[in-house]
Order: sequence, then structure tokens, then C-alpha cells
Amino acid sequence: HGRCADAGHLRPFRGGMCSVFLLPVEPAMLTRMGILDRLTRKVRAFRPVFANRDLRRVLLAFLLFGLAKWGFRISILVFAYERGGPAETGLVAAIQLFPAALAAPLASVLGDRLRRDRALALGYAIQTVAVGGTAVALILEAPMWVVYVLIAVVAASITLTRPVQSALFAQLARTPDELTAANVVAGVIWGAFALAGPDPDRHR
Repeated sequence: HGRCADAGHLRPFRGGMCSVFLLPVEPAMLTRMGILDRLTRKVRAFRPVFANRDLRRVLLAFLLFGLAKWGFRISILVFAYERGGPAETGLVAAIQLFPAALAAPLASVLGDRLRRDRALALGYAIQTVAVGGTAVALILEAPMWVVYVLIAVVAASITLTRPVQSALFAQLARTPDELTAANVVAGVIWGAFALAGPDPDRHR
């Protein structure tokens, strides 16, 4: 029981799909289909975050974390490809993945062992030192094993952020609406970086 947009009107679709040649869809059509209502509800879900100073700070840090993570990941893969081609790129990708998998169980309990705000700050501090160390090692042309070790430390420390942050949201939110909004905003930030970041065509 689906419907298609046809010159500003709804009509039942046939054959399980709507033709792409029926676009564009007028705003009134979006209203009838409920799309504008859903978008409005999502925008409204952001409002409680801006009313909570602590949540704003945590999400700003998460935004900067996303920039650093994706920037580092893409840059190091491009460097590996230029240095050793697909083989070294695959090696660096594995170095980034395996330490993260090993560190993930630790990350899941870190927020319970330490104060959650301190655990999050500790994760960011480790990431900052490791990323800075990687940059210095590359500039000084240090042995590649040093660079690989630092890459592994970065990858492992990155896993500390999201579990601790999710637990911290529940602690900082004053209402269920704020908790929902914080998770929505974090999801939007992460999804935007995942969509926009890893585009290898930009580096060719």
C-alpha cells in the first residue's frame, strides 16, 4: 500500500516501486507523506542538548574527536599507500583494527572503574599524545616500527571514547528528553563523519 509523488499528487505505486521520473516532489507532498513532520521532530530533539551546558561540552569534544579520528585515519592510510602501495596500506589498516578490538573490552568497563568524566578525559589525553607522537615521528623520519606502535596506541585509545561517553550522557542528562537528544546528536555527528570522511577518490 505505497504511494508515489506524481506532479504534486499522490497515487498508488505499481510493481513495488515508484519511477524516478516522477520527481521533483513539492513541499506539500512532503507534508502529506509526513516527512516534514519527522524532520521537524528530529530538529526539536536537538534543543534539549543546548539547554544543558555539560552535554554541550561533551558533544563539542565529541565533534573535535571525530575530526581528529577521521583525519588521522585517512591521512595515515594515504601515507602508507604512497610509501608502500596496497600491501603497506593493508598492514596499517590491520594495525588500526586489531589493537582496537583487543582494547574494546577494557573500554566497556573503564567508565565503571573511574569517574566517567575523568575516564573520558583520560581517553582524550591518550589520543592527543599518541596522535601528536605519530606526527613527530613522521616529521623526524623515525623508524617505521615506532610509527606503527603509535598508530596502534591511537587505535586502542579511540575505543575508550564512545562507551564512556554513552554512560556519561546518562549521568549528565537531567531529563529523558535530554538523554534522547544527546544520543541523537552524537549519532548524527558520527554518521556525518562516517559518510563524509573515508572517500579515497579525494586523495588520488
